[in-house]
Amino acid sequence: MTTYHEIGGTVERIRGQPKKTTTDDAIVRRIFGNEPRKALPIPAFINNYNYHMGGVDIADQLLAIIVGSSGLPAIGTLYFIGF
Repeated sequence: MTTYHEIGGTVERIRGQPKKTTTDDAIVRRIFGNEPRKALPIPAFINNYNYHMGGVDIADQLLAIIVGSSGLPAIGTLYFIGF
């Protein structure tokens, strides 16, 4: 399985301000000011990863359950349909 993303482009997403105990407090304060939430430009490929990677994680978990519970190595290709 592979993932291909074009480099370039941004998407605006609303992000919450991290806690005041973060090590990057000075940088965060410059960006957020006193706003608790702010629309920030996120590179498109990072946005795609954040919103679509969950399907791969679920497939990996299901495969581990099936192969791990049988005690046998996986033979052939196992497809998960309907996610």
